[in-house]
Amino acid sequence: MRKSQLNSMRWRVFFLLALGLLPLAGCQNLGSSTPSESRFTLRRGGLIVVIETAPQEYLTKFGPRFDRTAVVRQVTLRGREFLGEWGLPDEFGINGDGVLGYCNAPIGGEFVKIGVGRLVRDITNNYTFWQRYPVGKLFAVEASATKKNLSVLQSSDDVLPWRYRYKKTYELVADDVLGIRYQLTNAGTNAWSFEHYNHHWFALDHAPVGPAYALETGFALPTGDTTFTCEGRRLGLRSAVPTNSSCYLAGELIGVTAFQNHFTVRLHDQAKVSFQGDYAPARFAAYAAPEGFCPEVFQRAEVLPGKTVAWSVRYQFVPQQP
Repeated sequence: MRKSQLNSMRWRVFFLLALGLLPLAGCQNLGSSTPSESRFTLRRGGLIVVIETAPQEYLTKFGPRFDRTAVVRQVTLRGREFLGEWGLPDEFGINGDGVLGYCNAPIGGEFVKIGVGRLVRDITNNYTFWQRYPVGKLFAVEASATKKNLSVLQSSDDVLPWRYRYKKTYELVADDVLGIRYQLTNAGTNAWSFEHYNHHWFALDHAPVGPAYALETGFALPTGDTTFTCEGRRLGLRSAVPTNSSCYLAGELIGVTAFQNHFTVRLHDQAKVSFQGDYAPARFAAYAAPEGFCPEVFQRAEVLPGKTVAWSVRYQFVPQQP
């Protein structure tokens, strides 16, 4: 190849990259027609975080429920493990707030599930998160990673009037801290609201979920019938959770500030994971099963057309005590 031809080719590649017409190294487009998945490992000091994008396993196990853009599958710090099998999956609209267009959809019509795609309404009753709604289309996921952070992007299509752009960034902000930043944009002409939380499947060093676990919150726990023990801002378990059984407590949080939006998970009364959110929580739930100990803090917001809502959370992990 002549030198003039080589230079011409180099300038053509540069021009296409500048226009975004060629993919950059480190970026992947995880298409929607055939679900694919990739695993990324972030490292800082002794902290190792494994994140999976577009995981097919969650669709198979739970149906089109959890945000499939990315899920934290594993966290280890100096050899200590913190998560159970299902990791840290996000979910929008568990009680229907943020399942866009569901109430407007006839039987056989479609609605939008943020983080998932277009689903088909096949029942007459209200939206239920455990219902395995048929999938019309899974929205594509784009991922870009470095050694210490991973960003995922997802945009809905324009088939329905409820449209969004969603960006989520995982970052190791310290040798023992994982941060997650969320940005959700209303890309359509209809205002809508949403409810979001992260389902924390904590399983500390694989210790059986039972009396060894405890939760301390920065806010007063909601009241209600439950098999958890609740004393002030501390929640625990009287005994090990039997197979095929669970414990549950949930309720609205009134007047809780962003400053109070934190909790600590303890094992044998030693702090192991601390959570801090930068938003005023609207709801709290605690779920415990043999698979994990799951405190859940909910973000709720309205998004006007063209506007973006941003929020973030941080997890600080404590390594094994000497």
